[in-house]
Amino acid sequence: MRHRPGGRIQAHHKRSRGTYGAPRLQADLAELDGLRVGRSRIGRLMRAHGLAGVHRRTGRKSLIRADSMATAPPDLVGRDFTADAPNVT
Repeated sequence: MRHRPGGRIQAHHKRSRGTYGAPRLQADLAELDGLRVGRSRIGRLMRAHGLAGVHRRTGRKSLIRADSMATAPPDLVGRDFTADAPNVT
């Protein structure tokens, strides 16, 4: 007899608060339910039920912005980092 994982996929997805995608759901089904289902089938069933996992954020914008009005602090030590010639220590 074949198992129908559709209801279990929805239950595990809901338990993960809607964050799990097909790879994690596949691991959950195997570990918790002992059900071996292919990842592509899980993805297909998720699409059929309108479920989607949460993606990682890409292209993060920094929360810190450079202050265009700020001035550089004074060099109190008077360090000179210019080199006499390339690759010379």
